[in-house]
Amino acid sequence: MSKNLTVTVTEGGFDLHDEDEFYPGVIKDIEYKDASESKFGNAQFLWLLRLDADNEGVEEDDEERLVWYFTSAKVSTNERNKLRKTVKWLTGEYPEPGDTLDLGDFIGARIKVMFEHTSGTDDEGKAVTRDKVVMVKASAK
Repeated sequence: MSKNLTVTVTEGGFDLHDEDEFYPGVIKDIEYKDASESKFGNAQFLWLLRLDADNEGVEEDDEERLVWYFTSAKVSTNERNKLRKTVKWLTGEYPEPGDTLDLGDFIGARIKVMFEHTSGTDDEGKAVTRDKVVMVKASAK
């Protein structure tokens, strides 16, 4: 006995951003998330990025304009530290030991955002493909 192979097309969903392309936007906000709010058990920063409305497929009031990603709340000299990489992407230089950074200075900065597609599951356990922010670079526009 074979399973039912009938499907019904529904409206909705959203298009993924193209991989390996930069999308212009702005850093809208950076929020501190305590370790108790993290599924990884570590304090993190949530970076909220707003894409420009003139990007292909992005309308003025489109929810897709707001994208986000997390970094550690600690910056170190470890090559894999995402906050360290983000500071480099935005300033052109890695932070040095002893540097004090005010991440609030980055809010409102013009940026370019690059995505990759990642596989995962939704809340119901269904397989999905999602956009993942892989790079944020400073931009003059």
